[in-house]
Amino acid sequence: MRKLIFGAVCAGSVAFSGAFALAETTIRVTLQLPKTHLLGQNWLAFQKLIEEKSGGEMKM
Repeated sequence: MRKLIFGAVCAGSVAFSGAFALAETTIRVTLQLPKTHLLGQNWLAFQKLIEEKSGGEMKM
């Protein structure tokens, strides 16, 4: 019984350790228009939305 509990604890710690080691996600976007163009402004608004909603975990 002890080995079963120990195995379950070890498996759980390995499974959940990945959640704490997640790296920040970066989305790269290229646009052949200036940032002042309407599409560039849309991307800037989308960037702000992504960074706010993800709590800073995702950047663009």
